[in-house]
Amino acid sequence: MITCTLQTRWTLKEKRCAYCGKEFNHHVIPTIDHLIPQSKGGAKTAANKRLCCRACNTQKKALLPHDFLSFLQAEYDRATKAATARNLLEKIAHTRIVVEYVNSAGAKVFRTEADYLWFKRRYLKREP
Repeated sequence: MITCTLQTRWTLKEKRCAYCGKEFNHHVIPTIDHLIPQSKGGAKTAANKRLCCRACNTQKKALLPHDFLSFLQAEYDRATKAATARNLLEKIAHTRIVVEYVNSAGAKVFRTEADYLWFKRRYLKREP
């Protein structure tokens, strides 16, 4: 759980999960997600962090936003229940916003310039 001191660092507009859009409350607990995982060269800066619910953070694991979006789209293609498909469409829409942010953020969300250049070669030449 996030402490009150740490929560004050986040803007008041972040009352919802960055990935699924659910509003935080006593059932939907906010966690901090590194958009670019530290294991993949992500910086420890505020530019690389977003609040998301525990379920989405657990589901995303150490995936880059682009890979998480691909995962969600594959899950949507396999969805058989209408409610599951609607939930996935909502999550896909929110994740696309995260991908757009990462694409436009440049090197500030990465630990080193080399990490950013690797990301740029791998992801910025293709459409998510």
